[in-house]
Amino acid sequence: MITGHLIGALLMLSWRSMRRSLFHLGGLGLIPLGILDSSVLPLPGILDVATLVLSARQQQLWLYYAMMATSGSVIGGFITYRLSRKGGKKVLERKFSRRKVDKVCEIFER
Repeated sequence: MITGHLIGALLMLSWRSMRRSLFHLGGLGLIPLGILDSSVLPLPGILDVATLVLSARQQQLWLYYAMMATSGSVIGGFITYRLSRKGGKKVLERKFSRRKVDKVCEIFER
């Protein structure tokens, strides 16, 4: 069984490698992060944190970082929009029961 200390160590390790990659890529690294965050794999808050961390390191580039994060987010939103327009409710009905799909659609309509 995995202990809390081991989980904490794994999270810290992944954060370190992610932070190192983010610092290496800079603003360009925010684009794929934004695409992931706004599309099929939501990563709540990670894009905001990454933008803040980079902006804190180089304050004069804050607008550049904000624009890169926004660009990635817009691209991810567009991808999600196109996927939903292409498949939409029919794709959901193939993967889930009609009752579940109707319930989800009802919640979103409210």
